[in-house]
Amino acid sequence: MLPRSLFVLLLCGSLHAEKLDITQSQFKAKPKPEWLKPLVDQGKKNEKLKGYQAPEGVKLDIIAEAPLVVNPVGMAFSNDGTLYVIEWRAPKKAASEEIETVKYKDGSTRKFPRLKKETKDVIKKLIDTNNDGVYDKAEIILEENLPSSILFHNEWMLVAGQGNVRRYKVADLGVGKTPKAEIIAKGFGGFFHSQVSGLTISNDGSLFITVGEGDHYVEGSDGSRVNVRRTGAVFRCRADGSKMQVYDI
Repeated sequence: MLPRSLFVLLLCGSLHAEKLDITQSQFKAKPKPEWLKPLVDQGKKNEKLKGYQAPEGVKLDIIAEAPLVVNPVGMAFSNDGTLYVIEWRAPKKAASEEIETVKYKDGSTRKFPRLKKETKDVIKKLIDTNNDGVYDKAEIILEENLPSSILFHNEWMLVAGQGNVRRYKVADLGVGKTPKAEIIAKGFGGFFHSQVSGLTISNDGSLFITVGEGDHYVEGSDGSRVNVRRTGAVFRCRADGSKMQVYDI
């Protein structure tokens, strides 16, 4: 083992040997593809798109706008191509922090801070009644407290947020219906912007779940448990929430 003084000298020498350039990306940028043309402001074709830029030859279209959709924070297409959007609703009162107690299958419990607001957000089904490529009708099919993302898989709609991932049968969704939520993963500890969010299904049918910084004591639908502390992570499980494991930190 090196003496402490010698170790410090070697470390300082290595730091001064090469000046670090913190403005550079970790990986060298890939060359631009040959087809990529200069960016142009889309406001030239549509005043509502002023300030939005896209490569020349790429056209942007508005397919839904207020008041049909206001404050969209997430979207997903169902298996039949129907578009669903999460719409954030402004609360009359400021959101507050509450403590939620999560009970696990072995009987143990753990407390997590959650953000609650008086006004629930909604998930809307968008409809293009005249098939002109622009949505002109919206139906509220579900009310949720701060949902962060949605995903459709087989006969289910999965919703992430507020410390868990839950699913609803698509056949039970609709205006005036009250579908039952089935929690397939719980115990995610991220708070507010760091809450459980991203959902995707891989080619082999695995469900991947992302969550921001926090202490996560996660349980899958079959009771499988994994813990990740003081950081964000990516979890992997089966589409029904079973066989929970940590994929990446």
